[in-house]
Amino acid sequence: MSEASTPPTSNILRVSSQTRGTAAIVNAEGDLDMATASMLSKALADAEAAGPERVVLDMSGVAFLASAGMTVLAEHHQRCQELGVPFVVVNPNRSTLRTLELTGMSDLLTIVPGIDHALA
Repeated sequence: MSEASTPPTSNILRVSSQTRGTAAIVNAEGDLDMATASMLSKALADAEAAGPERVVLDMSGVAFLASAGMTVLAEHHQRCQELGVPFVVVNPNRSTLRTLELTGMSDLLTIVPGIDHALA
């Protein structure tokens, strides 16, 4: 009798949102790729629709950032500009930050080391 091998589990994206003062904070944890980008995009759109004074995306738990995820970041950065609301990315890990730097996205986005910096 042979045992079936269990495929490795992917680091599925988990998204949560909260409000702190006049800021909408979206937390993302896991892989941000083609399979999960729409989930983050919806959470950010919902946050923007609530009319906050700033939108904060906490990426400290994002383990992997693919081009689809970068597209979401660029789209919502643009949307927040149209709304006149700052879009702030918080605490991407080292590999995620490196991806943002290599693609030039770090020049487009406001990236800060922590939530307190984003809310200041």
